[in-house]
Amino acid sequence: MAKLEIQLESGVFSICFGSKMIFRQRNNTDPPNNPFSSTEEWKQEWHYQRNKTYKSIGTGKEKYSNSMVQLVPDHQSNFFIVRVSSPFADENRRFFEYPVEIRYLNKELKEAQRLQRPFTVVIKEENGRLYLKVTIHKKLEASSFIAPKGALGLDYNDGFITAAWIDKKGNLMATKNIAIPNQLSSEKNQTIMEQKIVAIHKYAREHGLSVCAASIGDF
Repeated sequence: MAKLEIQLESGVFSICFGSKMIFRQRNNTDPPNNPFSSTEEWKQEWHYQRNKTYKSIGTGKEKYSNSMVQLVPDHQSNFFIVRVSSPFADENRRFFEYPVEIRYLNKELKEAQRLQRPFTVVIKEENGRLYLKVTIHKKLEASSFIAPKGALGLDYNDGFITAAWIDKKGNLMATKNIAIPNQLSSEKNQTIMEQKIVAIHKYAREHGLSVCAASIGDF
């Protein structure tokens, strides 16, 4: 939302044409670099890539914190009703509804709904299936501590994290390679990576260890 507000103030806007790579292939007739047999085939794929992702950014100024998408929780289960305002609204159908189960951070999402905190929704079509990603705004208190029992060192590599445990005197106690996704470009792999990091830090706290990690920018 902050990026969009800057564009509004500057008057300089970004235009999304879908996939840049596919867009450029229209004028590239070299077969190895252009998998499409005709302009019509290219156009269909371009429209698909451009339209397969729907994103709605919520703010605290909107009704229900997101005027285009609402998440109606079932307080007896992990399910939410996703209600998307229809661009083809009429008297009979003003929105689309679909039930989804959200297990990860379910309580936090319901609390954000109760407090009407802004949230952002991404709906993406991939291989004939729809995927939903919800981002909520959550304030985290900064904290730091020096553990008395040693340290856990982390080194990020392609496909795995190497973890080394030393005691408070600097003696190596154990090492372990933890598998992670090779590519973090997809939302699924980013979620897996986040869960791995959370589990590592939870382990360190439970065992009284400080965490020393290589810069994520090196990964």
